[in-house]
Amino acid sequence: MTRYGVEYAGVDELAPADPLELQAQAEANLRMAVGVLRRDEATVDWLSERLLTIAASVPNEIDGFRLDGGSEPLSSDSRLFDFEAYPEQLWKKPGDKAPNRAALGAWGSYVNAEAKRSHGRPLFIACSADLAESTNISGFAADFGDLPGFGWYERDENPTGALLPTEITEFAKRRSLDRSGNGQPGDRPLHPVRRILGRLLDLRRLLLPQVRTDAAVQPACSKTVS
Repeated sequence: MTRYGVEYAGVDELAPADPLELQAQAEANLRMAVGVLRRDEATVDWLSERLLTIAASVPNEIDGFRLDGGSEPLSSDSRLFDFEAYPEQLWKKPGDKAPNRAALGAWGSYVNAEAKRSHGRPLFIACSADLAESTNISGFAADFGDLPGFGWYERDENPTGALLPTEITEFAKRRSLDRSGNGQPGDRPLHPVRRILGRLLDLRRLLLPQVRTDAAVQPACSKTVS
């Protein structure tokens, strides 16, 4: 502040308790900061040149970047969410019994394999320690019929894998998924999934074993097997 001859309101003080006073203080300080730029042309020139230098350093293409799935985003691909058009392999026959987790694995296999064929990237990245098979979360990396899946992630042999092996540590799993991208955990966020998850909540019944009947789509069994 001394360098530019300004003094911000509220420095080293508690924020005003009154919301209106807090808003007024913030506005005053922002106006003061902008005022420095308005009267100091040298600072404006330096800042402009610095921003242009940073912009010029950003490459047009990045080796290993795998998120360009074409013009249509995954969240707009109706084939992944239109349950009436899902393949017959996802549906149980009347009287069949199966655990809910089997439906999750089969559905995960289908949507990720279809996403790979159509977009070249997974719709979901999952992670698991020792329960990938028993929970059927391994389906998100598995083939679906003749459609190849992404397989398990392995940094040297399969860097595009959609299922990340982890230790039995919940915080590690959360952090891995928060920062996964480019086929390499920790690089950058993969893709905004809130919109996708919102649409999936509307289709939450599809995560249960289902059967097709002439009348309606009904659960294959009334008792959940876990």
